[in-house]
Amino acid sequence: MKTKALGITLLFIVLVSCSPVVTAVSIKAAIPMPTVHSDNFAFILNDSPCEVNVLDTNKGTFIHTPVDETTPITISLRLTDDELESVYQRALSINFFGLPSKIVAPDNVKQWMSTPSGTYKLSITNGAITNSVTWTSDIITQPLFTEAAQFMELIELIRKIIKSHPEIQKLPKPKAACA
Repeated sequence: MKTKALGITLLFIVLVSCSPVVTAVSIKAAIPMPTVHSDNFAFILNDSPCEVNVLDTNKGTFIHTPVDETTPITISLRLTDDELESVYQRALSINFFGLPSKIVAPDNVKQWMSTPSGTYKLSITNGAITNSVTWTSDIITQPLFTEAAQFMELIELIRKIIKSHPEIQKLPKPKAACA
């Protein structure tokens, strides 16, 4: 019996060592997460396509720096539990906690430069797990590669939630526009 087990083990080692090399993909395996967000669920979104907007749900603040301005405006902004849960559910649906820290376009797709470009950084904490992901939209693919497209769907959901708050409507209108 020992000889048979040793033979199977050796056969496995030979088969594995003769297997072609597989290039690792940038998305990590899905991390098991609770189906509902934890009590400490919070995120920081740094959204700067032209103007700079930072939402910190842990502090309950929104910092807005309009285009061509240098002085940021900070307001209190608290998301409801339903809004936080919708962000959490979308994060789960795109495997946010398995995304790499920096999203980059794959080498095997047609790419072109985009200006102006935006930088989007989202750091989410749920329980003992935190993941921070950054994407700079200077490299575009058609269609947009999966990681970036899904990440931007999450960003757009958060933007929509932010814009729905009356506090945001009271911010001064921009004096300049982004190209």
